[in-house]
Amino acid sequence: MEELVITEGWERIKAKILRRFNHIRPGQLNFSPGKEQELIDTLHQLTGLPRPELVFMIRKMQVNLNNNRL
Repeated sequence: MEELVITEGWERIKAKILRRFNHIRPGQLNFSPGKEQELIDTLHQLTGLPRPELVFMIRKMQVNLNNNRL
């Protein structure tokens, strides 16, 4: 499985995820550093998207945290 590391900007990433998937509630996205795989598993269960696609999406969101693009 691809490795994902979220070191900073989680709140902005979370906001982008919540905007993209409006059926997910903030309380469903609990994250702490080092628990990236659990986050991917949760997102997989909530969205049904494949894990590699979720990793790609989050990495893309990390590239420019100030960008409003989803």
